Amino acid sequence: MSRCLNQLQQPPETLHELANGLQEIWGAIPQDFINNLIMSLPNRVRVLLRPGQHLHGIITPVDYSAQATPVVPVIKPNGSVRPCGDYKLTVNPEIEVVHYPLLRTEELFAQLQGGQQFTKLDLSQAYQQIELDEASKELLTVSTHKGLFIYNKMVFGVSSAPVELVPGDGRIGSRRSVNVEQKPKMLSNQEKREIILVYGESGRNLQLTTRVLQERFPQVRYSLKKVRKIVTLFEDTSSVVKPKRVYFPVRHNDALVQVVRNAVEEDPNVSTRIIARQHNISKSSVQRILKFFHPYKISSYQELRPSDYESRMKFCQHLIHLLEENNDLLNFVLFSDEATFKSNGLVNRHNMHYWAVKNPRRMRQVDYQRVWSLNVWGGILGQFVIGPFFFDGHLNGEMYLNFLRRSLMDLLENVPLNIIGQLIFMYDGAPPHFERRVRRHLDRHLSERWIGRGGPLHWPARSPDLTPCDFFLWGVVKEKVYKTAPTTVDDMKDRIRAAFAEITPETLIRVKRSFRDRLLLCLQANGNVFEHLMCKH
Repeated sequence: MSRCLNQLQQPPETLHELANGLQEIWGAIPQDFINNLIMSLPNRVRVLLRPGQHLHGIITPVDYSAQATPVVPVIKPNGSVRPCGDYKLTVNPEIEVVHYPLLRTEELFAQLQGGQQFTKLDLSQAYQQIELDEASKELLTVSTHKGLFIYNKMVFGVSSAPVELVPGDGRIGSRRSVNVEQKPKMLSNQEKREIILVYGESGRNLQLTTRVLQERFPQVRYSLKKVRKIVTLFEDTSSVVKPKRVYFPVRHNDALVQVVRNAVEEDPNVSTRIIARQHNISKSSVQRILKFFHPYKISSYQELRPSDYESRMKFCQHLIHLLEENNDLLNFVLFSDEATFKSNGLVNRHNMHYWAVKNPRRMRQVDYQRVWSLNVWGGILGQFVIGPFFFDGHLNGEMYLNFLRRSLMDLLENVPLNIIGQLIFMYDGAPPHFERRVRRHLDRHLSERWIGRGGPLHWPARSPDLTPCDFFLWGVVKEKVYKTAPTTVDDMKDRIRAAFAEITPETLIRVKRSFRDRLLLCLQANGNVFEHLMCKH
């Protein structure tokens, strides 16, 4: 393959005339400094600028130019040399660069989905395939110990060069022109005062003021937003100069310290930024005053009805009594439950982090219009995780009865027979569980050894905080399943099976210990919610 440089088939790029200040900048660089800089470089750098070796038509020697930039040869890791101009001193300060967002990895793979043939482009010399027009060539003139050279192609070091290769339609080199404009300068105090005078002459009409200013002073850029900002500042402060903010010292100001603390006590949801703005002190000072406070997060819980408190207390008292008689009772209780996994489910973002030096701004694409779901049964029996079992469609009483008759024993095949012989089945009060056929089946096969709505040991309604599947199992499984977006139903099933398999017996021992603690805490709270009492801080 040829290593020759090609040229993009598009009109030559144009760098518009920049500020007159370029003349002053260029003129301030001594020629002796430039010559000494070049002569101090290795021979392989100076060879590039010999007569006749003009880098494949990229540069051309000239006898005269109104301005020139010092050359800065850059030695690449492979040993090659890339001569560039030090444009950060001359051209770049006057260029306004247009920024284009790069595609994220997920977006890039989405666009490549279904592709069969891919091409790798070597863009190491891409800039030098963009031709410049005659006016722009002079702006990029470089000064060397061999004289002046102009660039015929786009050169490395110009701040707007990457824009030419990142177009809006996604095709390299398809931008038709470059919009390099002079940066808007800060208005002087005199120019701000002129805005106020013209504003008065124009009958306090902002649009008319902007139009008159642009006609009187065409060399200055006036926008409606800028004029409104200056006028608002003058109306608020009677000055066109933005006043410096003065903060009150708080180190020895006990009254102000008390004011800040009172603000937090009156409104615990208030932010430090609002307190700082209201009392004219810095945000860091507010944080120092509140160093003994902590911004705790709110927690959500299942709403309870008045009749629930008594039923929760009776359940806890009865179960604690059974545990006192048989300390190993929980080894024989099969806690079971169902959960729905949806394709648009999201992971708990509080527990998901992405470690990086800089913020990668990661995002996840979610399809909220085409949603599919899975109904999953799972259980915890002592040190065993039982399941998962997948239901087809919406769960009803007949489906659940068929599951108990035909599938449950298959899921218990790895459980020792002595445990199955003393099994106590537990489920919540969902409508499919409460069907008469289901309860008759449990009475016939388990006698008095099942816990549920209408069972020998009544299960209290609206009590996910007393259900190991709710307060542990489903949260852990969903966190693993939704770590990345599921693609298909089979993919989600595989993830659920893998998440079940990763739960260890040691983890389940801690779950049983937590269940015992929850029974006691529920009694201490008189049947009310109690999970907030389990937090250490």
